[in-house]
Amino acid sequence: MRLPENREISAAGDLELLSVPERTYAVATSRGSREEMMNLYGRLEEWIGGSRYETDNEEGGYSFEVTPLKPVNPFDIPPDVIGAIHFDIYRAVRLRHQQ
Repeated sequence: MRLPENREISAAGDLELLSVPERTYAVATSRGSREEMMNLYGRLEEWIGGSRYETDNEEGGYSFEVTPLKPVNPFDIPPDVIGAIHFDIYRAVRLRHQQ
């Protein structure tokens, strides 16, 4: 998501603003059980390892998960009650041997 360069956003309370630099990301979507979610992390790492990409661990190379909060906020549900976990895993990648 890109915000206009001149848009001001302020943090309040426990909110911390983080600027994520533009990167290439490998993205995997989890829509299943907790076990399927954990397997997805492994499959994403296997895919990266077998592709022409490598994980971008340079400064500003982030990995993160995005969880939709609508129609249901999963953080309002106890973990042992959630039947299906829905979120996207973003892993910063770059072409191998690129400096």
